[in-house]
Amino acid sequence: MPVERRRILVVDDDDDMRELLERRLKRWQHEVVVADNGLKALEILKEEDIQFVITDWMMPEMNGLELCKAVRAGSGNRYIYIMLLTGKAERNDLVEGIEAGADDFIVKPFKKEELQVRIRAGLRVLEFERQKEQALQEVRAKHQALEEANKTIHAHLEAAGRLQQAMLPQHHRTFNDFRFESLFVPCEYVAGDMFNYFQLDEARTAFYLLDVAGHGVPAAMQSVTLSKVINPSTLADQMAVKDQIDPRVPILDFFDPVAMVTKLNQIFLGPSSGTQYFTMFYGVIDTRTRRISLTQAGHPPVVWLKSNGGAELVGDGGYPVGLLRKASYDLIEFSYQPGDRLYLYSDALTDGRNDERESFGQKRMLATFQQYGDLPLREALESVHKTLKDWVGDEVLDDDLSILGLQFLNPE
Repeated sequence: MPVERRRILVVDDDDDMRELLERRLKRWQHEVVVADNGLKALEILKEEDIQFVITDWMMPEMNGLELCKAVRAGSGNRYIYIMLLTGKAERNDLVEGIEAGADDFIVKPFKKEELQVRIRAGLRVLEFERQKEQALQEVRAKHQALEEANKTIHAHLEAAGRLQQAMLPQHHRTFNDFRFESLFVPCEYVAGDMFNYFQLDEARTAFYLLDVAGHGVPAAMQSVTLSKVINPSTLADQMAVKDQIDPRVPILDFFDPVAMVTKLNQIFLGPSSGTQYFTMFYGVIDTRTRRISLTQAGHPPVVWLKSNGGAELVGDGGYPVGLLRKASYDLIEFSYQPGDRLYLYSDALTDGRNDERESFGQKRMLATFQQYGDLPLREALESVHKTLKDWVGDEVLDDDLSILGLQFLNPE
């Protein structure tokens, strides 16, 4: 590849040498600028775009070494190649010149062929520097574009996170004789967890907590979809047109937990739906009978703290929703008393690991809920969360954390 012709600054206080160099360089098609000392050369370099300097070592006012040092101190991002002309050929002299910033030396007297070869070598170095700088600029431009794209993505994810949290129910709500409190801690901007509670009629209230497999955007998209499906507006729409519903349209039975989860499994089954499987608890409270009906679908067991001081885990498994076509689900029923509490939670609570990679675990989780059983429901949730954070320490939760607390009050 032919080397690009350059402007070359010749610096020498000897008129004959300066004229000789100028004549030869022009013959080789270079544009030549001259100066008779280092100070003038430095002013020229400040004013003009020159990247190649041939300078004598010994000059009045500012010698070649001083010029090298000044150029290296003030050239900025522009690389200037400096060839030092000298009558000195001792090793110490060469070391001194290199340390001052010279790129090459040529010892007087020299042959024109040697000078031409040295100039070509220097121009190749400058060409390499130009290509390197161009590549760096391209990298900087791409990095800047990535930074802007990253900022945009983060802004969108933050907005999506705020939107998802806005879709959750209020942190607390009291119905006839029970109260809900909730805690939601996504491990990223958005989460695969979702929960809700809403009245079905004057006597019955539905509640659920689900956890989509994985986390991040894909899990969050499905959790938002599910929140739109398991929603009081869906029930209202079904009731409004119950005599005109197309038999091919899936009907959700909000009053029957087993029927509800079974239908969800049919709707969100595997690859054909293009969705991920999820675990959940779905329940219905009937205040007339003071009974709770629950269905567990692969979700961690419910914590039941009883007013008499007892505590137990309710539920022993079940199949996740959307995993098996013929999955069947069981009904769990029990009566509640004023003062009882239920806690539904995602498995991030029990799976949180400390710095020794030991899980928080069900046993420790149950003991923690019991420890804070006398606190107001809101404070109990926050205390459980703090205990988990203390356990994991500097580690981070690998999954989204949700807790839905339910306390049965004294009707009076």
